[in-house]
Formats: sequence, C-alpha cells, structure tokens
Amino acid sequence: MEQIIKELKDKLNKEKVLIGVSCGIDSTVLLDLLEKSIDHDNIYIAHINHHVRKESDIEEEYLINYCKEHHLKLFIKHLDKINNNFEENARKARYDFFYQIASNNNIKYILLAHHALDNLETMIMRFLRSSNLKAYGGMEKETKYHDKIIYRPLLNIDKENIILYAKTNNIKYFHDYTNDEDDHMRNRIRHKIIPILKEENPNLINAINNYSNTLINSGNYLLEEVHNYINNNFIVNNNELIFSIDKLQTKSLFFQKQALFEALKPFQLTNKEVDEIIKNIYNNNKKIIYQINNELNFIKEYNNIIITTTSLIPLEFNLTITKEGSYKLPNNQIIEVQKNICYLSTNNEKLCYNIDGFPITIRTRLNSDYLMRKKKDKETNQIIYYKQSLSNYLTNKKVPTLLRNNLLYLVNSNNEIIYILGNKKLNI
Repeated sequence: MEQIIKELKDKLNKEKVLIGVSCGIDSTVLLDLLEKSIDHDNIYIAHINHHVRKESDIEEEYLINYCKEHHLKLFIKHLDKINNNFEENARKARYDFFYQIASNNNIKYILLAHHALDNLETMIMRFLRSSNLKAYGGMEKETKYHDKIIYRPLLNIDKENIILYAKTNNIKYFHDYTNDEDDHMRNRIRHKIIPILKEENPNLINAINNYSNTLINSGNYLLEEVHNYINNNFIVNNNELIFSIDKLQTKSLFFQKQALFEALKPFQLTNKEVDEIIKNIYNNNKKIIYQINNELNFIKEYNNIIITTTSLIPLEFNLTITKEGSYKLPNNQIIEVQKNICYLSTNNEKLCYNIDGFPITIRTRLNSDYLMRKKKDKETNQIIYYKQSLSNYLTNKKVPTLLRNNLLYLVNSNNEIIYILGNKKLNI
C-alpha cells in the first residue's frame, strides 16, 4: 500500500478531496491511506445512511466521533428505504450527494474505494446485461462526473491486500451483512462466480486489470474515431440529426451502429431501435418514415436520413383575410396586408407578395392543390398552360417532409395558389 500512499501524495498535494465513507473495510482503509497522504484540513467525508440495517445508526455515530477526533469535515445524508432497483437508485443518490458537496466546497476530486474485484463484478454484470465495448472494460481509475473527477485509487488492488492492510494497521470497520446475501446480482457474482475464476487463475487480479485496460483503451480509441466522424459528417441541431446515407455506408456496420448510438446518446436508444434504424437505412425503398419511439421520428428521403423530435403530423391552418391589417401566422410569422401587397415577416427576413385583391387565404396544403404552370411548345413555339399537382411540384423540388408539412400558401379568391410563403427557393 506504500505505492498507493505515494500516488495520493503526488496527485492530491494541496488539493481538497471528498471521500465517500460507508464504514465498511474498503472505504475505511482508503480513508486511512488518505490521512497518511495529505493535510487533514483538505479532507472532506461524505456518508450516506440508507437505513437498510439497524446497525446503520451505530456506524453513523461512530463516524461522527471519528471525524471529531481526527479533525475531519463530515457530511451526512439520510435516505428513505429504496424498494425499486435499489443498486442503481442508491448509486445515483450517492453521486448526486457527492457532487453537491464537491460543488459547494470547490472540490475537484471525489475518491471512491472500488477495488479490483468490484471491477470484475461490474464487468460480469455488464456482460450479462449487454453493453458497449468500453463499458465491458468495467470502471476506470479516473472518470469525469460533470465537472468533477471520480478517482478510484484502489481499483487495481486485490481485496485480500485491503483485508491484510486493515488487520496490520488495526483499522476498525463495520461488516455489512447484506453483502453476504444473494438478493442482488452483484452479490451472487461475488459469492458464486468469482471463487471459481480464482481457482482457475491464481493471478486473477492481473488478468482483470489487463483485460479492463485493453477494453477501455480500445473503447476510447473507437470513441475518438466515432466523434471525429460525427463532427465531420453529421449535422446535429435542435434535437435533429441529419446525415448522408452514402457516406455512412462507407463505414463498417459495427462503426455505423456505434456512431448512431453516440450521436443519439441523449435519447438512450436500445439495441433493437438502433438495429431497426440501420435496417431501414439499407432498405431499397427510397422514402421511409416511421416513429422510432415516443420521442424520435425517422425520415429517409433524397439519400439523407433525418432523425428528429419534430412531429410528423402536418400543420393545419386556414385564415381568410378580407381587409388590410396585421395577422399572426404559425411559427412566429406575421403577415401585413396592405392594398395589393402583403409583407411576410419571418425570423430572418421580410418578403413581399403582390395580390390582386380580397379575399385572400393563408392555409396549409390540400390533397387537391395544383399549380398553373407554363411551358413553350417545341413545335409551335407557343406558350402552353397546364396543371401540375402541388405534391409533384414539391417532390421535384426535393422539399423535405418536415418543411413540406409546415409550408403555408397564399391563395386567391379562386382558390388558386399564388405563392408559397417564406421560401424563395420555391418560386412558382
């Protein structure tokens, strides 16, 4: 453990440090090592009383007295009993509490007492539940939690060394009997699987550390490549992801999946949902629209993929105007109608449209809508007028579905479309 003390001295010199202490053997040993490494004035202790065991109050009282004797700052949080998904919810409560203390006291490092066998348990749990490459490597010695650093000095240390250190240094700690029960997956892995692995490989700790480092480093490398690809090839804005099908398909399927997972990370998509996205990317149909889940929609069109939170339900609007004035339209647009002219004010510009007179109507698209088009006859060289469905016109102009769903049209008294409002590229 001398190497741990040296590491703590070198790394945390003059740093304020928060350490989570449960009163179990791991955290009390880490506290002892920390006290031997840095000034006590810089040590802050966080303790959570889950009230799961009757001994919890005894342990809390002991820690209060210990901190008074050792001149250490102590913060305690009491939690009501957690009935659902205890491990995950308890973990979140702990981290939120630690972060609050660290933020309030300008502390950079949060120390936790996870050791090598804790890491192996985590790795096995993730293997059983399925995860990504980096996560299969278990915990990292240092990770970011918001703007704080979670630091695990004992992560490469065997539990047996921790027990030996506690015995040699007469460190008092409390045994949590719930760790002896098999109610939770982690405990079952600890009691039934790890002993078999130790029998098969006496150097299990070295194997764990090497395996973990390999997966984490490989995962970090992959993540860096994925981020570079996303930054150069994906458009991410306003809860919308846009990318080219052709460019994505130059990458391996494995890479494509990782890129989608990372780009859509805020939405925590399942494996099944991402597989469905890739399946539709490769579908021969040129246009596909569907709802991924309650939050996200998928649009495939014009060799692009759009994954968005925007609703796929077309806008419905109809306003008949019979006199001059200023009128509010959807999407914070305003139309000002004067004699023979109307001005549409948008966020970026002001557009002018000529009108013949009242009434005029501002509305969304109807299935029966058409445009009057003209072309020159090649044989007679005369101008020929013909009808073109609005739907075909928008398709020819490659107007995306989301824009198409929200376009407004200026219509005269004969129900003829005069202008498509607010979009110069769609001149009729």
